[in-house]
Amino acid sequence: MSKRPNILFIMIDDHAVQAICACGSVVNTTPNLDRIAAGGAVFDNSFCCNSMCAPSRASIITGKHSHINGQFRLLEKFDGSQMTLPKEMQAAGYPTSIFGKRHLNSDPTGFDTWGILPGQGNYYSPEFITPEGSFTVNGSYFGTLRARHYIPF
Repeated sequence: MSKRPNILFIMIDDHAVQAICACGSVVNTTPNLDRIAAGGAVFDNSFCCNSMCAPSRASIITGKHSHINGQFRLLEKFDGSQMTLPKEMQAAGYPTSIFGKRHLNSDPTGFDTWGILPGQGNYYSPEFITPEGSFTVNGSYFGTLRARHYIPF
């Protein structure tokens, strides 16, 4: 391969596999996710090692179970000093960004740019925390925002 692949990792809360057409849904229509999936990879055989929000996210970015990465519940502050996938991507020369709900009670590490919701976040008129401070996007629903319009990448 002469050109390095672009990598886009989308982590979505509260979606069963049946919620996305690319994964077999006959109930919902998800044309944008389907287009991305058609040009990339879909994990057809993956498993959840912890079904709770923050512990699951911590397990995914560290590759460690909760008893090793320290994120047992929603309340703990994530230990950003440990090795994570974003840090490995940076070390390989990839630019990294995170935008949206993170819910790990600490500032992101391993990301060049970021804009996260505080805690669970508000879905209407959401507040974002960035390295430069916080701001609110009044009068908009979170799901309708585009990162490039609101976060200075």
